[in-house]
Amino acid sequence: MSNYAFSKISENVQELVSSRSQYLSGFKSVGEFLDVRRVSRPENFGEVQSRVRFNLRRFSSNYLAIIAVLAIYCLLTNVLLSIVIGVGAAGVYGIRKHQGNEFHIGRHVYSKSNLYTTLGCVLFPLGLFASPIQTIFWLVGASAVCVLGHGALLEPPVESAFEAVEQQV
Repeated sequence: MSNYAFSKISENVQELVSSRSQYLSGFKSVGEFLDVRRVSRPENFGEVQSRVRFNLRRFSSNYLAIIAVLAIYCLLTNVLLSIVIGVGAAGVYGIRKHQGNEFHIGRHVYSKSNLYTTLGCVLFPLGLFASPIQTIFWLVGASAVCVLGHGALLEPPVESAFEAVEQQV
């Protein structure tokens, strides 16, 4: 392996590690995220907007984790969709892993385009039957209710008022 390729790989690994640590540093504690003492009904829609804006900035990593858990829940409860995704990924991996341009089974010879076409023709009807659109809409709706509901009901901490004053000075 050339020295240039090795340096590019090490740069990519360092970038990945730094982005991961930056992402994990954004997580707030469960006690702060689920602070029941700060839950209250907003007075008007303007207050809802300001709370949601503040909480989206403050808890964005927590919200992404909630959305990821909901997505995993969707795949666990929709077994057929999980199977279709798994078979599709395994099929594409198997076709790419095969080095030659042709695939021989007995006396029959199949090109890569034939294999991709066959995989698509098998997975498309199964994918429609697995109801991915319904799953996506459920995921979007459940995520919106969780994130926007939490963002609208949780008051910003008292310290946030002082942060705005410090930024102006």
